[in-house]
Amino acid sequence: MDNTSFIPKKSFEKPIYRSKGPGFMVSLSFVLLLASGLLVGGTYFYKQSLQQEVDGLTIQLKTIKESLEVDLINKISDLSKRIDGANTLLVDHVVMSPFFSFLSETTLPNVRFVNFTYTDENALPSFSIAGIAKSYSTLAIQMDKLQKNRNIENLSVSNLTLGEKGVVNFDLKLQVNPDLLEK
Repeated sequence: MDNTSFIPKKSFEKPIYRSKGPGFMVSLSFVLLLASGLLVGGTYFYKQSLQQEVDGLTIQLKTIKESLEVDLINKISDLSKRIDGANTLLVDHVVMSPFFSFLSETTLPNVRFVNFTYTDENALPSFSIAGIAKSYSTLAIQMDKLQKNRNIENLSVSNLTLGEKGVVNFDLKLQVNPDLLEK
């Protein structure tokens, strides 16, 4: 029979384990930690540089603001508003002289106009005119002459009253062609 024994005859040496280096997760963690540190440091220095730039611009703005002449700026602003107002008046100005020339040419010698009111209704220049005619027939001839004129768009007569010395008082409303008035 064989002599088999369960007790080893050789002495055992302790096995030597070699390190394979840090694991993948440890390396990844270290890289992320290093990247985070660089980002925090870069952000901090960038913030500091922006703050210095803002402080420099604030000082520069104060210097410029102090050098401005506030009185001069107020005067220039007031002048600008006045020029804008004058410009608006000139642009919206309506020249009435062509209308008065037209009225002078079409008015009979026995008719007088004593009061004028101008309005601009629906893009048509409108006039309310109070007048005095020598008689009803003179007023009728005057209305006929005005109605036949191409510059008159609408015409109406109202408030016919007999005045002193037999004259006829009347109110006339008329709308004229916009081309008659110049802008």
